[in-house]
Amino acid sequence: MSPLAPSKILSVSSAAEHPQIAAGDASASTFVNCHIVAPACDDADRKPIDLVVVLDRSGSMAGSKLDLCKQTMTFLAKELSAHDRVALVSYDTYVTTDLRLTKMTAAGKTQLASRVEKICAGSCTNLSGGLLAGLDEIQSPIRADGDAPNPVQSVLLLTDGHANEGVSTKDGLVSLLEGVLTQNVSLFTFGYGSDHDANLLRQLSDLGRGSYYFVQNLDGVSLAFADCLGGLLSVVAQNIKVDVNAMVHVSIAGLKTKRPVTTITPSASYEIDVGDMYAQEERDILVQLTLDAWPHDAPQPLVTFNVRYANVITASMETTSSVVSVARPTVVTDTTLNADVVAQKHRIETAEALEAAQREAQQGNLRRGQELLMTHKAKMQREVQALKIEEEECVQQGLFEDLDECCVAMSDTRAYRSRGEQRMASKVQSHWAQRSNDVEVSALEVQSYAMPASAPLGDARPSAPSKYRSSAKAKMMSKAFSFMGSSSNSN
Repeated sequence: MSPLAPSKILSVSSAAEHPQIAAGDASASTFVNCHIVAPACDDADRKPIDLVVVLDRSGSMAGSKLDLCKQTMTFLAKELSAHDRVALVSYDTYVTTDLRLTKMTAAGKTQLASRVEKICAGSCTNLSGGLLAGLDEIQSPIRADGDAPNPVQSVLLLTDGHANEGVSTKDGLVSLLEGVLTQNVSLFTFGYGSDHDANLLRQLSDLGRGSYYFVQNLDGVSLAFADCLGGLLSVVAQNIKVDVNAMVHVSIAGLKTKRPVTTITPSASYEIDVGDMYAQEERDILVQLTLDAWPHDAPQPLVTFNVRYANVITASMETTSSVVSVARPTVVTDTTLNADVVAQKHRIETAEALEAAQREAQQGNLRRGQELLMTHKAKMQREVQALKIEEEECVQQGLFEDLDECCVAMSDTRAYRSRGEQRMASKVQSHWAQRSNDVEVSALEVQSYAMPASAPLGDARPSAPSKYRSSAKAKMMSKAFSFMGSSSNSN
């Protein structure tokens, strides 16, 4: 494993699933994993952001839904500095850019509050028009104040229903986004209630290198926006590219990722677009290999991982790399599997099992979907036991909990349509992306996010939804919980 230069903001390591593979095995198969870790980041080091909120004001948003969104906008403004910008676009049948990108100075926050207060529920849902207006605002090369765009640029799109004005089909909306979205802008989608198209919103956020949030309960919208904002305010690396290069006598049989992949040389060299990373996040690139026989006594180098990215903190380009090798003795004496690589295989296999179960559910085969999930869980449990790890202590525990929850959510058609479909879409994306997008956590757990890291957790121990949540996201959720509670008490 190659050493990491101290100045690099991302640390990179790699490991092989098997410690040894017989030298004479001419068709061996194994997995290797590239592990990337982002450090903690001080709030003082963060870079300013440009944020466009695209808010559904259709008739179904009337009442508490729209009121809570307005309160959430107040919270967002409160957490931003005078260097950050916010724009607001609202839509029903018609689309209005209520506020151009404006710096969140005291005057800017007052202006935003005034525009938010004037928004009223209207008629239909012109989601495509709202999205296009939001993208047009964020992708303008010069801001309304005459300055250049900030380093982090994102659109937050919220809806509580299906598009029924403008471009309204899934294929049409996806094609629309593919045609206009630029590389430096991310898109986050928020589905409010159970009457939205979860798979559409997830696909749009996948294309936009963002996340899809399922907000089933009214008070969840502030936590979802807070989780998203906490991430955007802690971006440490952007435009991360991982070059995967196989060595001689090695072929790449598969790249276990949903991220964009460019083939340089088939079976030998690929480039993976990892996107950005927030402080304290981790990314894993799992690669399946086939090996020829190895004619040498020395360990066999398998793959070189070269990582290139923009360090947001220092505004500089950085590169680092790691090489993974495996011993090739005549006779294998160590058959122990690498627990970390196995855990990444289980993460991917769980996402794939959830996708397969979703496909069955879409065809009305709920029982078959449940069987797929429980079969996969039993397989994982056997493999964890073979590693001699206590099930309660293994990193797969969160995967077990997700499988159990989704199995319950497929108990009948009503449960699946009202909740299961959305929850499964959210979990699939979270596991593939290794990023939190689940805000269905207890009040006790949210309150614990404000505690020092050394404080005892007790009953507030992090749940499965918090598996990928960084401390920056957790702290922002805690702030939102307190803010919305105090706002409610003052009304």
